[in-house]
Amino acid sequence: MVQAVVVLAVAVAGCGSATSSAPSTRPVPVPPAATSTTSAAPATTRPVPSALDGLGPFFDAASAVDARLRAAATAVNARITGATVTLDQATTDAIDAADPAVVRATVPAGLPSDLERAVLIVYNDLVSRHSAFRGVLRSDAQYALDCLRNGAAPAARFEADVAAARRLAAATPPVATPAPDSRPAEELAVRFAWIDEVNNGCASCGGMVIRDLVPITVYGAPTVPPLYTSAFDGEIDGVYFTAGYTPGSGWAVRLNAC
Repeated sequence: MVQAVVVLAVAVAGCGSATSSAPSTRPVPVPPAATSTTSAAPATTRPVPSALDGLGPFFDAASAVDARLRAAATAVNARITGATVTLDQATTDAIDAADPAVVRATVPAGLPSDLERAVLIVYNDLVSRHSAFRGVLRSDAQYALDCLRNGAAPAARFEADVAAARRLAAATPPVATPAPDSRPAEELAVRFAWIDEVNNGCASCGGMVIRDLVPITVYGAPTVPPLYTSAFDGEIDGVYFTAGYTPGSGWAVRLNAC
C-alpha cells in the first residue's frame, strides 16, 4: 500500500530562533501502484491416457530384439566367405539370443483389430528376420545364403512399422486386458502360432510379409472336418488348429501344417 507523504514547512526567524508553522496540505504526487510482473505458472499438461501406456513393454522388448538381430547379422556376415558360411559358437549364441519369443510375451490380448494388426506386423518383422538365420544352422551353404536374403526387407521396414504402431497406439484409448483364458487371448495365441509357422514351417526361413489380419474361425466345440479323423478347435486362413489353455502355462496351439 502506498502511503501519502506530509511535508512540514519550517520558517526561519531573523534572530535565529525557529518557529513551526502548520503542516502544509499541498498534495504530493503519489506514484501509481506497481503492477505485479509475476506471471502465473503454466498449467501442467498431463499426457492423455492411451493404449500406448500398456504397450510400453512391447516396444521396449521389440527394440531390444532388433538390436540383438543386428548384432547377430554382423556376426554372421563376418563368417561368410564367398559362397561359404562357417559358424563358431559365438555366432550361434548371438542368433539364439535374438529369439523374438520374449516380444510375444509382452503383447496384451484384446487390442482393437487395427492396433493388433500394427503390433503383429512389428512382431512378424522380428520373426522373419530371426527365421532368416535358419539356413546358416544347416550344412547347405546355398540354402543359407538364400535364407539370409529374406531378412533384409523386414529389417529395412522395421523402424517405419514400429513408428506406425506407436502413432496408432497413442491415438487409441486404453484397452482393458481380458482374462488369459478368454476368446481374445486364444485368438492372439493362434495368430502368434500362425506367424511362426509361415516363417519357419515347410522349410521356410523368413521373408513372410504380413499386412492384414488373416481370418480366424473358432468352433463352439471341437470339430472333425471332412476327410479328417481328429477334431480341431478352429481354423486360421484355412489351416486347422487345436488350442488349449493351462493355468500357469498359457495357451498351447498346434497348426495342422507341415
